[in-house]
Amino acid sequence: MKLVSTLPKSVYFSLMSQYTPFGDIENYKELQRKITKREYDRVVAAVRQYGLENVFLQDFDSAEEGYIPEWDF
Repeated sequence: MKLVSTLPKSVYFSLMSQYTPFGDIENYKELQRKITKREYDRVVAAVRQYGLENVFLQDFDSAEEGYIPEWDF
């Protein structure tokens, strides 16, 4: 995690698991799936390894469609 290694350990870091595919993304294969529990756990482990002091972690189960706001502008 090159980014983390350039930051002070006191930086505030928020790691979110909530990405849910939505909208016009058929041309973006990399956006057409949720992250896996294994992917999320790997990043959590990496963040802990770097010893960041102010980390906010999101519950992995919060990545559900019920959290998508109604975008009816």
